[in-house]
Amino acid sequence: MESDCDLRLHTLIEVSVALPAPSTRTAVIKAHVSRKLKKEVGIEWYEFAPNIIRDLLRSALRSSPP
Repeated sequence: MESDCDLRLHTLIEVSVALPAPSTRTAVIKAHVSRKLKKEVGIEWYEFAPNIIRDLLRSALRSSPP
């Protein structure tokens, strides 16, 4: 993901995730900064497999063409 601020490795951050329409569900989940490259950072979820992330992946699978 991209960040407009200089995050240090292992920083605990909060990420806002919204499911695509027609869902209106959103969640704020905690993550650690695990990698950095210029303005891009890699994150790892603080909690293993947060529900909103599982739901987001399921919705992507349903909407992708066979």
